[in-house]
Amino acid sequence: NHSKAEILVLLKEGLPFFAGLLAAYIFVRMDVFFMRHIGTQHELGLYTSALQLAQAMSAFSGILVMAMAPIMVYKHTEIKIIKRNVLVLCGVMLVFSISSAAIASYSAPWLIPLLFGEKYAEAIPILERLLWGSIFLFLDAALNVYLIKMRRGKWIAFKWIFVIVISALAYWRLISEYSAFGAVAGYTIGYGAATILGLCLLVCDKK
Repeated sequence: NHSKAEILVLLKEGLPFFAGLLAAYIFVRMDVFFMRHIGTQHELGLYTSALQLAQAMSAFSGILVMAMAPIMVYKHTEIKIIKRNVLVLCGVMLVFSISSAAIASYSAPWLIPLLFGEKYAEAIPILERLLWGSIFLFLDAALNVYLIKMRRGKWIAFKWIFVIVISALAYWRLISEYSAFGAVAGYTIGYGAATILGLCLLVCDKK
């Protein structure tokens, strides 16, 4: 049985991570939410079809991080080594994401008609931009490893709340003017902000 003190410690450490996870989940759903309420149904269909393929590629970010983080980061205790290896992991993710985006962008003109039909050909440039914007998603996934390793739950929650605010403003402003391409811009701005803030937290943390 756990004592009340142990339970309180678990809650104190666990709740910020849960809040961060919830905020991240909200951010992931925001683009479609804003497209549904601000954009047209036609543009929503194009955007969601492109997003499905972009998300299929970005799923590899989690797989790569889970495969590499235990060896590169989690087993270490010295802060300098942890920070250095997180930056190395960022480099690996950057190379992989750029290569994947290039290959997938090259494949987009035949992939989308094959999967969704010729009427979705307008989604090709949307997918291409989403793929390149997803580079920030890969970098953020690598930077999250540091926050998890160092148990910075409050920082994770703060980061995603900040990203929600920034991306909400971007979606609200840009979708009304550029429709699906505005959603892509908001998506990129959101993950870009998460990456920049994650990098700042990594560099500035003195522990």
